[in-house]
Amino acid sequence: MTPLQSWALMGCLFAVAYALYRACRICIEAADALDDLEELEVDPYDRDTDPFGYIDEETDRHRDQQVADEAIEAGHG
Repeated sequence: MTPLQSWALMGCLFAVAYALYRACRICIEAADALDDLEELEVDPYDRDTDPFGYIDEETDRHRDQQVADEAIEAGHG
């Protein structure tokens, strides 16, 4: 193997190792982001966990109607 081929092989190995490193790093960051989202998840129908601590009457009626519609669809589905 010539010196040029040796350097080319080392360059290819470095490129593969760097690509694997980046892929693992992206996967770890994505998993951390999903964990953060799960911590912030709020059920919009749970009045006790309303993020603003206030629900006006129109929003309350709208949510009740959505819950009723979903229950009807689940019963007929």
